[in-house]
Amino acid sequence: MGADGDDGTGGPPAALKMVAAPVGGARGSGGRQQHDDARLVSECIGPFLSMKNATPSLFRVLLKEEFLSDDGQPDLARLVNMRNGHPDGQGIMNAIIHAALALEGLLIPKDQSAAPAQQHPAAPAVQAAAAPPPPPPPPPPGRLLRVMSDGMQGKVVSLFKVLLEICGAGSGGTTGGGQSSDGGGSGGSALRRASRLLLLTQQEYEWHDTVLHTCCKYGLVHVLEWLLPQVNAAALTVPTKSGWCVLHTAARAEHGRAVEVTAMMLRRCRDLGLFTPERLAIPGDGEQDGVTTSVLLCDLTPFNKHYRRVGARRVLDAAMERVWDDPASRPHVRTDVQGPEELRTEMQRLNLRCGVAERDRAAGEGGART
Repeated sequence: MGADGDDGTGGPPAALKMVAAPVGGARGSGGRQQHDDARLVSECIGPFLSMKNATPSLFRVLLKEEFLSDDGQPDLARLVNMRNGHPDGQGIMNAIIHAALALEGLLIPKDQSAAPAQQHPAAPAVQAAAAPPPPPPPPPPGRLLRVMSDGMQGKVVSLFKVLLEICGAGSGGTTGGGQSSDGGGSGGSALRRASRLLLLTQQEYEWHDTVLHTCCKYGLVHVLEWLLPQVNAAALTVPTKSGWCVLHTAARAEHGRAVEVTAMMLRRCRDLGLFTPERLAIPGDGEQDGVTTSVLLCDLTPFNKHYRRVGARRVLDAAMERVWDDPASRPHVRTDVQGPEELRTEMQRLNLRCGVAERDRAAGEGGART
């Protein structure tokens, strides 16, 4: 089951179509290389996560030595495209988290096995290397899911740090908005920034969950504490197959930290300017050209049984009270979205707008350097 816990149809976020293979697209386009890359990374991730006193040096060496392009620089395209060789279509960041969840027996049973249509016949070696332990039984109704240990979350973060360092984020650091502060040329900086965004927004094939959706779903607070400063509005607005953003997923989660995680998402969205009155204005009330960030605060209770069953609206309200002490300054929860189709359409439009704004900002920075 996906992070939204519901079925649905719908394509990938439009903002990513220009720079990434469509979600659910052909996996054989990269040939055997992508499967070999996925297997190689999986074989490195597992032992590191299993070791008691592990250091990420082996992972760093693997990425720097095995993923080099002809010019001696890291082959960012291979790192991004190895998702196409993973048996469940997981990008490298999602694959790291799922491997850690499997080691601690925390994968929700539906996530333990992909549907038959999602299996790729040409990747038996990858499947064997990434095979998780038998799934635990589902928790009884009303019982909260366990959360990954702090130690394992620390290991996940250490691998993420290495990965984004390879993409150019670690050498010069990042700003609070997740922007690269390296001093390289504009072309190289733009490529590294685009690669980081692709890694942070890659969606697995079955439900189109990004790494942020997965963190919200499983309550990975310590991972999110490190990850959120790296992401921009485009990453926070990527919709799943059913049109759910990370805020919707956080409120619907079935672990004991749902309010805390939802508040973290709200703060990051607020800090990025997504909740200003101008951006929250519903089309017809402002000059938004059909795009409004108010859909991020949409109550899905009327048309989603999973959101309704866990009382996600109460979680959202409690999280908003944490973020905005003054009720007068608190945004309103939107209740006029009529169903999943309207939700998907509005989220895709918003994600496209955020993606275009990010590209324009990056282009402006590149022009200023030249």
